[in-house]
Amino acid sequence: MLQRSKPSIQDSAPPGENVTHFGARSISSLKNEVREVTNKIAEDLDDETKVQILEEGVTVFRLNNKVIATVTGVKEIFYRKVAKWFIVALIAVLLLLKVVGIV
Repeated sequence: MLQRSKPSIQDSAPPGENVTHFGARSISSLKNEVREVTNKIAEDLDDETKVQILEEGVTVFRLNNKVIATVTGVKEIFYRKVAKWFIVALIAVLLLLKVVGIV
């Protein structure tokens, strides 16, 4: 089962980073542990309960997105990333078309 990490003086997070600081443990190891425990619990659940949990997970995801959208600057960062990837994709398509001989 998951064990709560006890913070120590040497594990203290920099100011403002307490939410994402887990001492010496990496976030990926915590995610893996949560996934393993969740899958183990799910083995004993009936299909209806699994569906209800998945539906609740979707609801939580949507509500989290609403919360994130209220944070100042999130939209600007999102649009910059979309624009960057659009430009990269456009260049890749143009290069592909040039290689094929269409452009």
